[in-house]
Amino acid sequence: MSEVRTFSPMTIGELIEELLKFPSDCRVMVKGYESGYDDPEPPRLARVRIDPYDSSVYGDYEDTAPEDQDGFPAVIIDR
Repeated sequence: MSEVRTFSPMTIGELIEELLKFPSDCRVMVKGYESGYDDPEPPRLARVRIDPYDSSVYGDYEDTAPEDQDGFPAVIIDR
C-alpha cells in the first residue's frame, strides 16, 4: 500500500512564516539517507517539473531543461 501524502506545495513566503514560529538560534536539519538527520546543503535554484512516473521512490518532481514549458522554478535544499 502506498503512503498517502497530506501536505501541499509551499512557497518561500509560507516557509518563512512557518520558520518564524521557531527560535532563531535553532539548528536546521534534513532527514538522513535511511535514518537520523544531516545538516542541509545551501539552498539552490533549479527548474523542475512534475515527475510523470512512480514518485514513491524518486520524488514527486524531477529536474528539467530551462526551455521545458511544463517546468517551473523551485528552491532546492539538498541533504
